Amino acid sequence: MYRRQRGMTAIGWLITLAFGGLFLLAGLRIGPTYLEHMKVRSAMEKVSSELSGNNPSVTDVSNALAKRYNVEGITHPDFKSIKIRKEGSGIRIEAKYDHVVPYIGNVSFLVSFDEYVDIKR
Repeated sequence: MYRRQRGMTAIGWLITLAFGGLFLLAGLRIGPTYLEHMKVRSAMEKVSSELSGNNPSVTDVSNALAKRYNVEGITHPDFKSIKIRKEGSGIRIEAKYDHVVPYIGNVSFLVSFDEYVDIKR
């Protein structure tokens, strides 16, 4: 009589661990990019809440956002790539950028972000 096999073989465990390791490495590589984006979003929202209703100019918004960038230590995206413009009866801060995250060898992840915040006058 044959006995029923139970469990995984050593090769099965190695393959499972390899796939798990690849997913873990991907998360470790992409995680800091999302944390940096959360800082950008937070800085934009804080400037919006700080200046809403105070009739700010584009220069006022730009200066306030530059200070937030400096305090938060945001390095990507560049402050110059953030667009600040008048739109309707307010001002819009727009952060639309891509970030290439290296993975293994010549394989990379492309992460795209598109956020905006409106400041009411």
